[in-house]
Amino acid sequence: MPFASPDKATLLQQVGSAVAVLVEGEEVGGDAWIYGDKWFGARSLEVRFLPQGRWGGVVEAVARLRREPPPHPVFGIIDRDCTPDGELADLEPQGIFRVPRYSVENYLLDPHCWWQVFRIMTDHRGGLPPTWASATEVAAKIERCYQECVDLAAFNRVVGLTKRSNPDYPDTPIYMRNPRDSRDPEGVLASWQHRCGQPSCLSTEFQLEKQRLRAAANPELDRCIDGKLVIEALLRRFNNEVNPQPQASRGPYLSYYLDKCPHPPEEVCALLDRILAEVQ
Repeated sequence: MPFASPDKATLLQQVGSAVAVLVEGEEVGGDAWIYGDKWFGARSLEVRFLPQGRWGGVVEAVARLRREPPPHPVFGIIDRDCTPDGELADLEPQGIFRVPRYSVENYLLDPHCWWQVFRIMTDHRGGLPPTWASATEVAAKIERCYQECVDLAAFNRVVGLTKRSNPDYPDTPIYMRNPRDSRDPEGVLASWQHRCGQPSCLSTEFQLEKQRLRAAANPELDRCIDGKLVIEALLRRFNNEVNPQPQASRGPYLSYYLDKCPHPPEEVCALLDRILAEVQ
């Protein structure tokens, strides 16, 4: 269930004297679990991470909690999503910080870490087949998964950037978050364009965005394609090719991943240091 937005008294009970950082996601297996339990659990007396649903909920809750007495440092961390480079810091005066990559899951795509996870999950059945038997092989799988997600990412970026430029446009299409989404991207964009009177051709923008992403390499892909989609594609490929008894959710896989590779990425550490520096 989404985390209920706390009042100030409840927040203080939860964090004590620590800095409160609200993040996206839900109670179990969400961003707060990654940040607070896995990456920065050893700093729980200094900073506490609380789930707050979608990014808009984070922004609203941080603003409200900062207004409510008594004073206490409250910040938010949200995903980059489709935010252009020049706008990444726009919400920082309000205490809202964006990760430099598309989402927190984009920091969970290290091939060597996933290779270790897949070894653990197949050791009792004789180990990995040759096409998965090294970090190099897994890196190639991850690269193919990025390419599988290009159409979804291109559609989402066109929708997101169009809405940012035209916030009054109605009936915004829902992002494509699953490769099995049966909607026709160009048809959806053309219909939305017609309803809104958008002067530019969104179908053309979609094709151009696909071309750009197919020619791009990391780190550009990590800024433009949601790591959630890539991890889902990787696990689906692993389960189809290797694992006849897949886990019901991504949670056990991510838990193994973060057990094997528990150290937070440098970009996220730098982001947290910037937040804590504002409290000094």
